[in-house]
Amino acid sequence: MCNAVLNKFKDPNIPESINIENCQKCGGFWMNRGETTKYKRYQEFKQKILEQEKSDEFDEQIKKLLEQHSSNPSILINVGKVLSTRLDPYSLRPIGNLDKKETTADKIAILAVNILIIILQSLLHL
Repeated sequence: MCNAVLNKFKDPNIPESINIENCQKCGGFWMNRGETTKYKRYQEFKQKILEQEKSDEFDEQIKKLLEQHSSNPSILINVGKVLSTRLDPYSLRPIGNLDKKETTADKIAILAVNILIIILQSLLHL
């Protein structure tokens, strides 16, 4: 420590309750005991809020989808069948009789699962 006067470090990403000081002379940063723990808790809290917002947004999108197709419930029934189909974890193909030829329904199920995966990946990367 160079014994210079320390200034309160301000950053929009760090709450006011976390006390970080910096030295204009040597450029060092100083924190009291427990400040890093406070900051870690703040980060975890902020992450939970972001995850909840993403979840709420996804729920809203599902609600809109259901409202759009409520006049034709057969679409939702088919989507439910596709989403409840057991899949091979490696190929993402429906699990069933492997000897039979792939039907149109199987192809639709595979396509729907691939679309769902793309949607979920895009939501997780927002």
